[in-house]
Amino acid sequence: MDREKNELLIKTNTSYKQEIVIHELDREFLCVFALSSLARYQLLEWSKMLDGKNSELMINVQRYVHGIRLFFPILICSYILEKELVFPFGSYTVTTFV
Repeated sequence: MDREKNELLIKTNTSYKQEIVIHELDREFLCVFALSSLARYQLLEWSKMLDGKNSELMINVQRYVHGIRLFFPILICSYILEKELVFPFGSYTVTTFV
């Protein structure tokens, strides 16, 4: 991962010598898409995950979802403004409307 550019570098088959660079915002879109696809199209697998609420996998999913709710708006603003924005942890909250 190139922390300067917030990009993830994936090296593919060495015979082709291709490199795929995924920006941090794109990576988060991919992760959220994967989770939402699992929840929508693989109901049995998703319900098994939810049944094991205290399992390590589900705890990691919950941490990720909570973190992305806090971090995603910053990524969007950084992308739009073309600046790296940093907010001190705890200086803002996410409001959930029920």
